[in-house]
Amino acid sequence: MAGNLIWRLFLALAVALIIRSSYSVVLDIVAVNQSSSWPSTQGTVVKYTDFNAALRSWRRDQIVEYEFHVQGVRYTGNQITFSKRSKWDYEDVKTATAKWPSNPEVSVYYDSANPMRSVLEPGGSNVANILFFVAQLLAALGLSALLIFHLRQDRLNPSPIDVTNPPSGTKDARH
Repeated sequence: MAGNLIWRLFLALAVALIIRSSYSVVLDIVAVNQSSSWPSTQGTVVKYTDFNAALRSWRRDQIVEYEFHVQGVRYTGNQITFSKRSKWDYEDVKTATAKWPSNPEVSVYYDSANPMRSVLEPGGSNVANILFFVAQLLAALGLSALLIFHLRQDRLNPSPIDVTNPPSGTKDARH
C-alpha cells in the first residue's frame, strides 16, 4: 500500500516537473518570435569559455556571459539565442566564441518589459523548441495516463483484507 502511494507521488511529481519545464520552453518559443523586434543596446562580453577539442559538448549558457545597461541599470545575460534547445556541439562553440576576443562590445537584444531576458542573436527557428515541447507534452500525457490507470485500479480492486490477524472472535480459514 505504501509502495502504491510512493509510486503515485512519483508520477505526480514527474508530471509537475515536465509541465514546469514545458512552461519555460513555451517562453522560449514566444521569445524567439518576439526577440527579433526587441530593442538593442551595446554590451560587453565579460567572460566566455574557451573550449578545447577535448570538450565536445556544452550547454549554450556555459559559452558566454555579457553585461549591458538599460536606463542606467546594469544587467547580465548568458543566452546567445532562444532558438537552440539542445547542447551546442564543438563546431557551434568554436564559431560562437571566435566572435568574441577579449572583452569585445556586442549588440544585446533585450525584452523592454523585462531586460533580464536578453539574447545576442534574436529571432531564429522554433523547430527545436517545438519538437522539445511536443516530446515533453507526450511524456506528461503518458505519465498522467499511467497515474490515472493506477488510481482507477485502486478503486476497482480495493486492498485485500489482512487475513494474517483476523479480528478476535472469528476463526481463521487456514486452520
